[in-house]
Amino acid sequence: YEIVFSATSDGDSGIYVGDYDEDGNSEISINDKVSLYWRGSYADTVPIEIFLEYSSDSFKLDKDLIYLNVTEEINAIDYGSIKFTPIDKERRDDWNGWEYHYIPYQLIQITGALMFSGRETEAKRFLDYVWPDDLPNKDLYWKEFKEMIEGSKYWE
Repeated sequence: YEIVFSATSDGDSGIYVGDYDEDGNSEISINDKVSLYWRGSYADTVPIEIFLEYSSDSFKLDKDLIYLNVTEEINAIDYGSIKFTPIDKERRDDWNGWEYHYIPYQLIQITGALMFSGRETEAKRFLDYVWPDDLPNKDLYWKEFKEMIEGSKYWE
């Protein structure tokens, strides 16, 4: 037997199997950890939920299911809760946050899921909508964010 997926006890939410889109096929819900420790400590970062389906003897991204799931999240979001909170001077460092602000977890989860679902244009549109006018270097953030996502073993 080969272990294909495993869950850890370090706060991981586990691996869930089900027919999430009711198409008669089982899908796997996992949290991709590619975003953990990206621009923050473990406690300041968040994984991105993705769905995989078994096809042609391997697991592949179920982009439609990822998009369906993230669309539900977008429709339920309180946009007022997405805030780039300033980081205290004593906690600031080059690897921590963006331009001395914490990155809202919703921004990472939603734009990450949209990227995994193959909808980069929508991900960028969401970023543009929530990015504060007075926070600089949005284009550099976007470039680094995409590079981080593309580092995932699930990226296609």
